This record gives sequence, structure tokens and C-alpha cells, in this order.
Amino acid sequence: MKQVLTALCPALLLLRCWPEGFTTTRGFGNEVSRAAGNLRRRQVQLSAEAEAEGSTTGGDPGLTEEEVKILLQGAAMGDAESQVLIGRMALEGNIAEPDPEQAAEWFLKAAEQGDKDGQFNLGMLLISGNGVPQDMQEGSMWLEKAAEQGVHEAQYFYAATNLQDGFDGDSDKAMKYMRSAAENGIADAQYALGMILLQTQDLEWAAHWLNQAAQKGDSRAQYQIARMFLYGAGLEQDEATAAQWASAAANSGLQDAQYLMGTMLLSGQGVEQNMAWAAHWFEQAALQGHVDAQYNLGLMLESGDGVPEDKEKAAYWLEKAASQGDDEAAKTREEVRGAQA
Repeated sequence: MKQVLTALCPALLLLRCWPEGFTTTRGFGNEVSRAAGNLRRRQVQLSAEAEAEGSTTGGDPGLTEEEVKILLQGAAMGDAESQVLIGRMALEGNIAEPDPEQAAEWFLKAAEQGDKDGQFNLGMLLISGNGVPQDMQEGSMWLEKAAEQGVHEAQYFYAATNLQDGFDGDSDKAMKYMRSAAENGIADAQYALGMILLQTQDLEWAAHWLNQAAQKGDSRAQYQIARMFLYGAGLEQDEATAAQWASAAANSGLQDAQYLMGTMLLSGQGVEQNMAWAAHWFEQAALQGHVDAQYNLGLMLESGDGVPEDKEKAAYWLEKAASQGDDEAAKTREEVRGAQA
């Protein structure tokens, strides 16, 4: 059964990191191994720094000109690991300007030798269409090959691709790989599997997988778990725990969670009622375009509940909500304008 899943994240931000202990072992000696090792360690360092800063970056891999030359020689002579490394460097612009087409060529050479990292990276590049012609079918094929070799990220992306509406894929195999990726700790897979189970009303298992993803910091899962605790769906109702999860997701910037947090503060569900903080979260969600938050914020500004009364700002937010088709907001906006006239 086809399920509509969250859109794939940009592939360039999700290319697989090199495994710990990565070395070149097929006849090119210690020089290539050192070059590969230096790049791997630099990539790990950059990934850690980027995660700490909340960003992603390719950056300078820290290789000398001689080490790059050695890797290029290894790649040209058919060493798959060197080919993947050079492909990564071409993709990220570590040698010259980013060249996705050249990267795809190197990934293909490695993939055709059965290298799982080459297969994964090529599959992601083809699915994203980032700098190369998009080819979902071929991308899915390469992801499946990497998935068969136990690359759990590939299992997730293969599943996500094949479960999309409009994609002629293998739903049964996709679900098998989605579950495998979830069982092996891939948070995106845990969230996706939880949402699939939620839609099929298997609430207990949906809660299990959403909780796994929420514990890893997935704000979407945190929001869904908050709702399940709030309404007692698949979990024993617990408004205080719901508020904790909603707060975590809201602080991560998820607009639906910000709106939910606003409503809970407005009504005192799971938290002490606080109109000012309710208005704060409505505003955060409203700024991201959440229509109900815009409407509620407009009402609070119009009446002065929790915030200083401000008819002009009230009309502004009501207009924002009305422009998204909220009839009640349009009606209230006209009433506010009439009172101002």
C-alpha cells in the first residue's frame, strides 16, 4: 500500500560518512591508505563541527596535493574506495569547482564493482537530481544494491522512494527495508514507519517507533508523540508529558508544535496557563505561515489577552490568515477595521 512520506532531504546533506577504520586495501599501498585516512578523519571532524553548529559543510578535506594525486592514481587504476573518495571531493568542490557529473562518473565506477558506498552515493545523487539528470528508477536500483549490503541509510531512502505516491516501486520490499532501517537506529526511518503505522491505526507500534525517533531529537516525532499523549491515542493520556514533548519540538522550530504549545498554554493543558507565552508561541508559528496561529494571535492582539492590545497588528495577522482562506479570520478582520473607522 502506497503511503505519502515526507519529501527526501537534500541528498548532498545526507551522503554517507566514511565508516570508522576506512582504508584502501586493494594493492595501492600505504600512501593511498594514508590519504584516504586523512580525508576520513577530516570529514569526521568537519561533520562533528557542523553538527555542533547546526549546519553542514564539505570544507577543505585537509589533503596535500601529493595525497590527492595518489588518490587520483588509485581511482584511475580501479580502486573502488579511491573512486568514491574522489567522487565525494568532486561533489563537494574540494579539488576544484563542484562537479556533480564527474562525481557521478566516479561513483558509478565504484558502484559497478559492488562498492556499497559508491552505490549509495550514486543512488542519492540520481534521486536528488542535484547537478545531474534526475532518474528515480535508476537511483532506486542503486540504493537497493547498497541496501542489500546492509547500508541502513540506503534501506531508508530506498523505502522512502518506493513508497511515494506515483512511483512504480516494490511496496512490500520497501516496507521490509523501512523496518530494517528503523530497527538499526535510523531516526528518519523510525519516524516514517511510525507515521505509516499511525495511518493504519496500529497505534501501539506507531507510538513505539515515534518515541524512538523522538528520543533521537526528531522534532516531527516529538510533535506526534505529544499529540498521542495529549489525546491518549496509543498511549495512556498524560498532558504533562505531552507538554514536554511539544515544548521540545516547538523549541526546534516546528511550527505545528509551536501552535500546539500555544494552545496548551492558552488552555492550561499539561502546563500552567500563561497567556503571554501562548501568544509567544502563536507568533512563532504565525511567522512561519501557520494559519490557525495567525488567527489566534490576531484575536489575542484584538482583545488584549496576554499581550498589549494592538488593533493594527491584530488586523495584520487576521489579514494573513484570511489570505490563506480562513473565513472566520476574514470576518473578524472586517469587524476590527469597522471598529477602527
